[in-house]
Amino acid sequence: MTESKKDWELALEDELWGWLLPNSARRVLTPEAAASALTRLSGRPDHLALLRRASFLTGERESLEKFVFDLLPAFARALPSQTLVEERTWEGGFHGRLNIPATMALHNAGQPTRFVTRARRRDFALDENQFVVGVCVGLLQMLRRLSAETESGADWLDGAQGLADALERLLLTTVLKEIPEAPIEARHRQAAKGSRHGAARAAVPLWDSLQDALGFSAPERLAALLAKGALWPIQKAKRFELAVLARLGAQLVAWAGKRPGWSVEQRIIKSDRDAVLKLSGPEGQTLSLLYDQGQAELSWRVEALRAYLGASSRPRPDISVLIERPGRPKRGVLIEVKHSDNADYIKAGFAEAIVYREEYGALFTDEQAWPKTILVTSRALLADPRAKDEVIAVDWRRWVPESVLEGIVSGL
Repeated sequence: MTESKKDWELALEDELWGWLLPNSARRVLTPEAAASALTRLSGRPDHLALLRRASFLTGERESLEKFVFDLLPAFARALPSQTLVEERTWEGGFHGRLNIPATMALHNAGQPTRFVTRARRRDFALDENQFVVGVCVGLLQMLRRLSAETESGADWLDGAQGLADALERLLLTTVLKEIPEAPIEARHRQAAKGSRHGAARAAVPLWDSLQDALGFSAPERLAALLAKGALWPIQKAKRFELAVLARLGAQLVAWAGKRPGWSVEQRIIKSDRDAVLKLSGPEGQTLSLLYDQGQAELSWRVEALRAYLGASSRPRPDISVLIERPGRPKRGVLIEVKHSDNADYIKAGFAEAIVYREEYGALFTDEQAWPKTILVTSRALLADPRAKDEVIAVDWRRWVPESVLEGIVSGL
């Protein structure tokens, strides 16, 4: 019997904290789910800002590529301008085209050494041009910042560097550099909206989305942005891992919410993250929920693999719960997650969980603590978790068992 895909997928969407992963791609959410994610992230401005910027990139990817690689170069080749006539008064001589009437007037007025010239020049400081350049500068800053603060190998970040490089090249090496920058006002946007040039018209919705990404828009527009370009793990196995993580996180948050003095901090999943969820108690105790992160200082296997094989990779459990209490040893619960119907694959996952039980022995000095290591599967299992087992298995239908949750928070 297989798990209901709809069940755990909807559970993940319902518990979404706003996931950013190295292996992610765009997936459209409902506005309600997006609004829920924004609400959850509203207390963490740095993570909320990152999610907005990343959602902008994924949601507007096609529009950005067309704007940068197609419309903008054509705009630079046929840049709108106006002709201005400038007059200049010279003393003792002149260069350029003489304005004879103006010069004669000076001479007749007793100033025979003064001359007036007229020169025509192209002026690119039109409202629509300044709007396009303002959008380009904003986009460039957004792309550079996003590239700098996120993992460069992320699938959803592919092409961002190329977009930024192309934008910068156009701004520095084409006639666009002749357009003076100016603060964007309503008249600039209106001029671009009515322009006959496709780049100027295309810049209008990009500017609006950019304002959403920078946090200058109303909450409902931010929710629409996130719904349009939300980041979602591309592999089903990763999505299932997150469903397991999110449901456990929700249970832990609910537990902490019923206890006076406990605080909750949720964090987005990104390359430089620590715990994705941290509960802090009134007496200095903490519970940290980690996703796909090893504890090298607690693992003898990392050092052994480096010594024997020169391996630099760090085998790590999918999910870790680390519990710290003043004056007591650190305690942990390690969770391996398998999305499969294949019995042999699930058995291999059980064996991995046994290895983690051995590898991280420093977390299991309290022999009475239970559970220690858990395998969570998408396939339905035949039995509930058995309290006598060092490694237990739980299927999605039963996740999170009340006995397991009570065991995790025991002693806090």
